[in-house]
Amino acid sequence: LMKIKKIILHIVLPLLAGVFIYIFFREPVTFLHKLLRIEKPFFFFFPAAIHHFILFRLPDMCWAYGLTSSLILLTGVNKFICAAISVLFLSLVEFNQAGWHGQHVDSFDCGVMTVASILAVVFIRK
Repeated sequence: LMKIKKIILHIVLPLLAGVFIYIFFREPVTFLHKLLRIEKPFFFFFPAAIHHFILFRLPDMCWAYGLTSSLILLTGVNKFICAAISVLFLSLVEFNQAGWHGQHVDSFDCGVMTVASILAVVFIRK
């Protein structure tokens, strides 16, 4: 029962939060928007700096936290190794999105996802 609570708290809720941000706040250009037949965002933010962070950084952080948490909670591997694997995988995803050109990689995105992975290590007690 305790493990199920940890899975919900550290994996399901962060992933749902990221999906919620995508569905309700971002422009409807993703596969998920098309699947749900969403044609326009439900809400808009006005302050530009926080707007960009919430729309583009926070979902990535949620995904990174959820990935790292799932590795920690669902495998028997040391949580620091799980975080390293997660950061490596997330970096590869970023490089892939940049067309494997290092100069196009969003280094700030890599940084916030690394922070999210570290937060998973700090917050999860096995």
